[in-house]
Amino acid sequence: MSTTESPAQLEWWANSRTRLGVIPLRIRATGNGTWQAAATGETDDERRADLLFLIDMDPHFTLRFPDESAVEVTVAHDGDLAHLRLTRAEAADRQPEPERPAVRTTLPLVE
Repeated sequence: MSTTESPAQLEWWANSRTRLGVIPLRIRATGNGTWQAAATGETDDERRADLLFLIDMDPHFTLRFPDESAVEVTVAHDGDLAHLRLTRAEAADRQPEPERPAVRTTLPLVE
């Protein structure tokens, strides 16, 4: 098991064409399709609350690595963006993606 940290990002998608948010991370693999992660960059209280709200609303994200490979994960937190737990989502566990309701947030859209 590697203890090396690497950059990555969580992407929150409304559907296959609309990415609603991106959270830059530092991750460390902990084995068996799990990672420990910490959000990087400046996050004020409002942005932190918005990100935690997104995770609570729908914890299914795309984890994208620097080489552009990606895996679907479920994200859990303890109220702190510095201590995220990511678990690879199993295909059998995923439900068909319903259309998510429009959510107003202060997160910037990322191209």
